[in-house]
Amino acid sequence: MRGFELLGNQGVWQNKTAPHARLFWRTGGGTAWAVREGRYKLLKNTGEKQPQLYDLDADLGEQRDRAAEQPDVVQRLTASFEAWNAQLIPPRWEGPKSARKKQMPRKKEPRHVDPTP
Repeated sequence: MRGFELLGNQGVWQNKTAPHARLFWRTGGGTAWAVREGRYKLLKNTGEKQPQLYDLDADLGEQRDRAAEQPDVVQRLTASFEAWNAQLIPPRWEGPKSARKKQMPRKKEPRHVDPTP
């Protein structure tokens, strides 16, 4: 397993170097994912057909989707996610929302009514 020593790399803490060229996330049983590369973040939410692209240097609050304006960036980041994801085992569980739906139903507690007005 390959890792990266953050504590020994003082440049990271002084904001001089980035520890990775890209960061990847995958959740929801693999149906939701994101890639962060430099100023860009590509985000694919569960149920969404197309990913959203944000320029975090210009829009830190992720208010303006730039996917339609920069399809080349979307294509590049999607390809890098797919290459990364192909190296992983399939997700072994669904996302946390799905797991909550499968929990045992709670017993209804008798409702206590306060007799004092």
